[in-house]
Amino acid sequence: MESIWGRVAREIPVVQFDKKFFLQLFETKQADIKVKKSEQSKKELTILDSKRSNTINIALTSLPPVSAIKAAILKMDNNVIHKEGVEKILNTLLPTEEEVTQITEAQMAACNNHMTNNNNNNYNNNNNSINNSITLGSAENFLLTLSSINELKARLTLWLFVIEFDAIENELLDSLCSTQQAIQQIRTSRSFKRILLMLLSIGNCLNNNKSTGFTLDYLSKVTEVKDSERKHSLLHHLVVMAADHFGPNQVSDLFNEVEAVHRCARIDYDEVKEKIEKLERSCRGSWGHLRSISMHDNDEAMKKRLSSRIADFVERTIVLKTIHKRLINKFYQLLLYLGYHGKAIKNTNATQFFKYISDFCMEYKLLSAKYAKHKNKKEQQQQKLIRQQEQQLQQQLLLQQYNLAVSMASKSEVRSKFFFV
Repeated sequence: MESIWGRVAREIPVVQFDKKFFLQLFETKQADIKVKKSEQSKKELTILDSKRSNTINIALTSLPPVSAIKAAILKMDNNVIHKEGVEKILNTLLPTEEEVTQITEAQMAACNNHMTNNNNNNYNNNNNSINNSITLGSAENFLLTLSSINELKARLTLWLFVIEFDAIENELLDSLCSTQQAIQQIRTSRSFKRILLMLLSIGNCLNNNKSTGFTLDYLSKVTEVKDSERKHSLLHHLVVMAADHFGPNQVSDLFNEVEAVHRCARIDYDEVKEKIEKLERSCRGSWGHLRSISMHDNDEAMKKRLSSRIADFVERTIVLKTIHKRLINKFYQLLLYLGYHGKAIKNTNATQFFKYISDFCMEYKLLSAKYAKHKNKKEQQQQKLIRQQEQQLQQQLLLQQYNLAVSMASKSEVRSKFFFV
């Protein structure tokens, strides 16, 4: 098969062009070689210790070029630097006053030394040679660039707060909504009420008491209390009693009836409270950061935009705080509903409270499934035994019928012989 090159050479005339012009145009000139050599002879000025320098250089691999970082910070541009980058700069890469002083002094000293070595040259030529022969290391250049930004820490702190607020708010709302649902589910679960009633009756029977209720931390002990004969746990007997008394399907779905409780068992409510308080502090601090930034910047559009965002954050934080306060009151009302009093209410940890119920429901679910499987197996064995007994009866009947038929046949045969005789 003919290639494209053969076909082109055959069908298209040869293109004529000025070969001498192209050779001169793309010729490697001596001046270019000198520039490259001079670039290779540049000295890199490093002041920071190796550990600090390596930390910065590693971080720079996931950040945009240093020349773009300053503009991105001044504009708070999320498209250039993402949340992780802002966190990294704020937490580990901020230049200290001592580092900036060391870098500046070392740079000045290097410039003076270079000027001394070239004391007979022209001033302008001397400046150009300084710029060409002395460059800061990447870590030093990065810190010096950051140090030139006014109110750097205030900008980064405010920027990070603006980026993070929505995610923190959604996380808190998820926790608060799950708590609201869990409280409602505990109040309305019919299976949970039946199990508590049976457990109270068993406890009063064993302890010879007439208690009207118990705290739910006792739910964590029902797997530990065991009978003295077969060593079955109290929970096992509770499952059997519930299945026999209410039917296997009446309390078997307890785990799914309190689905929100399982989520609440994983929520740290002290952390929820701390996050809301931190949002309040951050909102107050953001106004101060904005005032500090406005003293150096004249960007009215950005100032107006940030003021509007902070005001919105303040309102939403107040809403979160109000919801949290109301849920605390609802939780205390739930404890009163369950029979808690006085110090027991104040000393009850919400996370642990929901965990008691969640763990109990999980144990109950597993044991219920195990008991149901055992019961079904036992029923199948009984049905099999009944079928075997029915088969035996049928075989006995068939055998009796056969024997009867044989006896009748033998009698008729005897009668016929007697008749012929």
